[in-house]
Amino acid sequence: MLDEADKMLSSAGIAEQLAEIRQVLLGASKQPSSPPLFQCMLVSATMPSSVSKLASAWLGEGFASVKSGGGEKDNDDDLSLARVQNTSSSPSSSSSSLVTQVVTVCADHKKPAKLLKHLARAKEAAVSAGERHAPRVLVFANRIKTVRFVADFLRAQERKQRQAEDKKVNDKKGTKKGSSSSSSSSSASKIETLHGDRTQPERDAALASFRAGKATVLVATDVAARGLDVTGLRHVVNYDFPSNLESYEHRVGRAGRDGKEGFVASFFCRQMAPLARSVVDFLQKSGQGVDPNLVRLAESYEVAMGRSGGGGSGGSGREVEEEEGDEKERRSKAAKVAAAESKGGGGGKKKRKVREDKVDHDDEDDNDDDANDDELLAGDASDDD
Repeated sequence: MLDEADKMLSSAGIAEQLAEIRQVLLGASKQPSSPPLFQCMLVSATMPSSVSKLASAWLGEGFASVKSGGGEKDNDDDLSLARVQNTSSSPSSSSSSLVTQVVTVCADHKKPAKLLKHLARAKEAAVSAGERHAPRVLVFANRIKTVRFVADFLRAQERKQRQAEDKKVNDKKGTKKGSSSSSSSSSASKIETLHGDRTQPERDAALASFRAGKATVLVATDVAARGLDVTGLRHVVNYDFPSNLESYEHRVGRAGRDGKEGFVASFFCRQMAPLARSVVDFLQKSGQGVDPNLVRLAESYEVAMGRSGGGGSGGSGREVEEEEGDEKERRSKAAKVAAAESKGGGGGKKKRKVREDKVDHDDEDDNDDDANDDELLAGDASDDD
């Protein structure tokens, strides 16, 4: 049995070793008058089409597919992501009926504030539900550098909160400044990290602390996206949206396990536009709410790719980045022209006014992001509580 089969069959190094094992087993099973030596089972939440041929080679002819989510029988030869999505969107699937998924479009610089907002909502929901312990939240980032940034940011907020609480206690007691010890210096941090640069003992310690509730926030890369089972974990945040839907599906699977409800919040930046249409379709098939800004982003990208001959939503992220680079260059040139005209008088004021109007329009877009974020979260308040 191969657990996380899609990853094992496609990973360099592991796939070669598995192929050698398979050849040995197949050779032994072909001995005269010998019964089949082994049976094979592949287990995974996703099976993308890029791995389907490798999976078929392992399973052989006449294999059967078993889907934990239920649903109608599919063609056994069609091992594709679309099939996984159909399974996940079935009424009996745990990922659709028990886990609420909210994907909001936001600017990259707004993600720290949105993360704090979500953590505060999770605490408020736990208090209103009468829970004794603070809720645990698993936060995903795509790079180790980002994991460290988010963890440092949350620890800084943690220290500020403790210092504010100490000040309130001292003010109530009427003590003088510095006359009592501060709990912020003695209390252990409740923020842990999990990534590839940590040693195995460090990873085990971080995970043990998170499982025990000593750490309430675990910031991790995709090393925590597969095979991680934390009892009672309800909240997952995709601080960085993953680069593909397979990874997103595995991250979502960390919440709402064992038949429990879960909530997954994801921050989707505009540079992820090539993936927008696929995310919209996935959420709609799963019966989830869709941020209007995400729909508009998908439509805008498709229009842009159609004009440039990029072939609709299948265009590459590099083309989007090139367009953004060209736009920045045009803005830079416009600013230089405006500055030159302002020195000589004339029409400089008009050009500056156009630039100011565009900046104001961008700010309004960011405000719309916040409004849609609040609307989606409010619509799912009952699930989050």
